Amino acid sequence: MLVSLAPAGLGAERASTMQVTRTEGTVSVSNASGRGVSVRDKMRLYNGYTVTTGAASYAWVALDDTKLVKIDANSEVEIHKNGKSLELLVKSGNLLFNVTEKLKEDETLNICTATMVAGVRGTAGWMGYNRGTSLVSILEGSEYDDALQYGQKGCSPGFAHPYGGDASARQEGR
Repeated sequence: MLVSLAPAGLGAERASTMQVTRTEGTVSVSNASGRGVSVRDKMRLYNGYTVTTGAASYAWVALDDTKLVKIDANSEVEIHKNGKSLELLVKSGNLLFNVTEKLKEDETLNICTATMVAGVRGTAGWMGYNRGTSLVSILEGSEYDDALQYGQKGCSPGFAHPYGGDASARQEGR
């Protein structure tokens, strides 16, 4: 007879490779129900979890062996995973992302804010959301986001694009 102490349905929410690898300062994590959970290094994250950082605080999250994000100070990021589809919702603040291997055809990684969605396939960059304006900056590789549907240009390495709010779709040299 095999007895399990794991709650029913845990397998459906489990994203066994997502984990907080390091924290600095004040970092909190809440589950999909909004309940706070104890933060510790190497803690696993599951579908619907939210990571929030305070002032002068940071959280490093390994999404798997080839995808890492650093959540910046004063930021809130919600994580959603369904099979091989991964979505990071930047509710406020900034995150740095680094995808070291191009995603397979059946994988997706979308980084979202209230005003844009960036589909990441294999690149490094930074994305932020503040007061209704999203900003994406590519550090390595290239990125084309949903703004292309509206005739706006994608983002090349070394340039940043603001979207939403009062921002226009212009490139600013970094």
